Parts: sequence; structure tokens; C-alpha cells
Amino acid sequence: MAGSVTLISLTIGSVAAYALGRFRFRGKSPVLYLMLSMTIFPQIAILGALYTMFSGFHIIGPIDFPKLYDTEWALIFSYLIFTLPFTIWVLTGFMRALPADLEEAAYVDGATPLQVFYKVLLPLIAPGLVTTGLLAFIAAWNEYLFAPSFIQSPSKYTGAGRDHVLHRRKRQRLPDTVGAADGRDGGRHRAADRGHLAAAETDPGRPHRRRRQGLDRRARLPGRRSRAGSCRRRARSRCPRRSATSG
Repeated sequence: MAGSVTLISLTIGSVAAYALGRFRFRGKSPVLYLMLSMTIFPQIAILGALYTMFSGFHIIGPIDFPKLYDTEWALIFSYLIFTLPFTIWVLTGFMRALPADLEEAAYVDGATPLQVFYKVLLPLIAPGLVTTGLLAFIAAWNEYLFAPSFIQSPSKYTGAGRDHVLHRRKRQRLPDTVGAADGRDGGRHRAADRGHLAAAETDPGRPHRRRRQGLDRRARLPGRRSRAGSCRRRARSRCPRRSATSG
């Protein structure tokens, strides 16, 4: 899709740039500024008008605009709205920078304006064509507003839209837990063990704290005495008690 838009933009833009950059006629400057102003408006400003046009509407008499909604032509025409003016504006600057002597020499040799365009001037602006085509391709490839607005069939999704739909379907197919996948209780236990392992990895001191809390809880149980206290009592029973009057 982006490649088709780039080829159409370069084909139409190079011819328009040749007319605007090499010929003198009335209204040339307003046309250039009109092309520049078309790139200023945001895409959301023309989304409603494009939707009405692509859905098919009556123009005049027996003339009706073809219904392009949910087709690839809707995306091609909508992408050309912002890639074609940019292409014409940039290539016009390249055409103006070429020396006029080359064009006059070709006319002296009997070449027509069309022959001068594709035999003399077009090869000279090849770097400009590559640069402009690359920028137009990136702009058409990164566009995401028109694609979900004018395309509804998943089989016609392009680029990021197709990847988003596939990712969403994969997430819907995944089970909630490991136990739900095999249908046994052991799966839930394995999921719980994995949760404890993940918590231990994120917090290295957690197992030591749990062990210390367990020992403290056992020491607080009724009827249970600590080892240090039992040792002291056993030592007292073995040693004779001193009298209070002994010096």
C-alpha cells in the first residue's frame, strides 16, 4: 500500500514539479502556496468529509461518486492527500535548481518538452526522487488514522492494523492459568509455585524474612520453650545453690 502511494506520488509530483519549476504562467505562486497549505491541516479535520465521499454520494444528475469504503483505493486516495503536495513542493525546488542551459541545448537539438523532461531533467533529479520517495513512503507507512476508519474487513488490514488484530487474537486465546490448560489441580499449584518464585526473584530477602517469621511464630506458641531457657535451667539443677551468707 505504501509503495503504491509512493510510486503514484513520484509520477504525478515529478510532472507537476516540471511544470511549476521550468515554465512561467499566471497563478504559479498561488498554486505552490496552495500545495503547501494542504500539508498544514491535521488529518482529523478532513476525516468526516473523506468518510462521506468514500461511502458514496450523489454529485449531480446521473453522476455518483463510486463507493470506495472498505477498499484499498480508499487508503490510496486518502494517503495521496498528504504525500502528493509534499512531493510536488520538494521536487519543484530540485527542478528550479537545474541550470537552464541544459534545457535550451536540448531544445536546439530538436527535443520536445516531454523529451527534455524524461531524458535530460529527470535523470538529474534522481537524488531528489529517492529522498522524496523515501519520506513519502515513511509518511504513508506510519499513518494509522485512515486505515481503521476506512477499512473494516480484517483480511484487508495493512501493516500495523494487521499486527494489532493478530496480537489481540493471540491474547484472547491464551488461558488464564496453567491449571486451566490441563484441567487438573496440579496446574494451579504450579502456577502458585511460579508466583512465589517470581516474588522471590524480585525480592531476594523475602525467603529469609519468611523463615525468621516462622521461627518467631513457633517460639510464641503456648507450651513451647526456647533452647536457651532449657539449657539455663539444666545448668542450675546440676550446680549447688550458694547460700546468701557465704562470703
